[in-house]
Amino acid sequence: LKHRWFVLIAGLLSVLLSVYFFYTLPTDFIPDEDIGFILGFTEAEQGTSSEQMKIYQQQVVDILRQEPSIQSLISNSATPQYRQGIVFIQMIPRNQRKSIAEITLELNKKLGNIPGINIFLKNVPLIDLNVGPQVRGAYQYLIQSLDSEQMYQSATKLIGKMRDDPMFQGISTDLEIKTPQLNLELQRDVASTLGIDAQNFESAFLYGFSGNRISRIQTPIDQYDVILEINRNLQKNPISLDSMYVRSSTTQQLVPLSAVATWKEGVGPASINHFAQFPAVTITFNLSPGTALSDGLSRLDVLASSSFSEQVTGSVKGAAEAFKETMSSVGLLFLITLFTIYVVLGILYESYIHPLTILSTLPPAIVGGLLALFVTGKPLSLYAFLGFVLLIGIVKKNGIMMVDFALDNIRTKGESAESSIFEACLVRFRPIMMTTLTAIMGALPIAFGIGAGAESRRPLGYVIIGGLLISQLVTLFLTPVIYLFFEGLRERFNRKKQS
Repeated sequence: LKHRWFVLIAGLLSVLLSVYFFYTLPTDFIPDEDIGFILGFTEAEQGTSSEQMKIYQQQVVDILRQEPSIQSLISNSATPQYRQGIVFIQMIPRNQRKSIAEITLELNKKLGNIPGINIFLKNVPLIDLNVGPQVRGAYQYLIQSLDSEQMYQSATKLIGKMRDDPMFQGISTDLEIKTPQLNLELQRDVASTLGIDAQNFESAFLYGFSGNRISRIQTPIDQYDVILEINRNLQKNPISLDSMYVRSSTTQQLVPLSAVATWKEGVGPASINHFAQFPAVTITFNLSPGTALSDGLSRLDVLASSSFSEQVTGSVKGAAEAFKETMSSVGLLFLITLFTIYVVLGILYESYIHPLTILSTLPPAIVGGLLALFVTGKPLSLYAFLGFVLLIGIVKKNGIMMVDFALDNIRTKGESAESSIFEACLVRFRPIMMTTLTAIMGALPIAFGIGAGAESRRPLGYVIIGGLLISQLVTLFLTPVIYLFFEGLRERFNRKKQS
């Protein structure tokens, strides 16, 4: 109490430090959790047949079965597309293996030796905000434009830059513009002369290559579909088109396909994806270990701005989009929380000043929580923000205990404000220490990461422990000074009002 200005300056510094750490610490959304499952996506080159994809998929399964940390797995090839596959992996209990991050890193090195196929291993999160069949990574980036050619070129540039950047890994896309295809051109004048229209061509290719059911044979115990198609071996070779015939609608004669059509091999998009009725390309990616989501998205914005033309736009989707929306509203929600606490305390004490004294315990606690994250190298994640919510409730009661005791002393004993707040510090020191130590001991198991999926909850424990330690060291000195400062202002205001 003899060094009030020094204590006030220290309190002001805690406010400035909390703002500094809040804007400089990297931010994240939901940290990875080790719940014992890995989801693997396999993808071959464009134009790979489903038969070849089965061979690739079996090679992946053979390598995975040699990993002792894997308890069981389920594999499915040609899903969701003919050149893709999915592997569901269940790990053995956590205490018998390494972390999923370490196992994934080792498996990526082994699986990377399989030629002709890319493998994307993804830790299955407890809360997954990404949706859709193209979700092969933790995050999604959507590219759109009215000009498809400009969009494809920009997407190709961005994908190349992301693969060269060490911040990103496991990059995949639904952009398939080099799929082998056969371009068929009809000679309409000749076909019309022979009585052949587009429907005749469609029927010929429909029955020859699509495997349509033309009839059904029913027996007393079962039924069988009759499927008409060209021999599977001939379907793989364009030369088989030389042996195809199209029936004329007028003469009912069979006309060779080569007499009314020409064809040549080429490449093109396997499908044209849309989002909100506009052409779109989706890029999925993971971040390298140790890279915060805020840093990754900032870097992605830089790469996108240097890759896109004026007609092309890009935005994050899924978990990354939810992260941006959440971070944009955190500051406002925090201010609303403080205002609500101020109003409730103002009603409780029937004063505009005493709630400010109680709220003065928050800056040191926030600095302590942010400092704990900084020292441990953890980003500001969703669990860390939950820790701050709990911290506000725990720390605020320290100020309430001291202010309430001082006001009761003034009201019942008629003591001065200085002697009352001084006695409050002495009398309330033990209960304040007991509640603080109890909260710290309760947060220790969270900080140590005990239990399944506990890695992601560690920031919650760090924030509570760091905030309570710093708050306990500062609050017993700062709160009395703030209390006397506001009491002095109130007394001066009352004297001026009376005079």
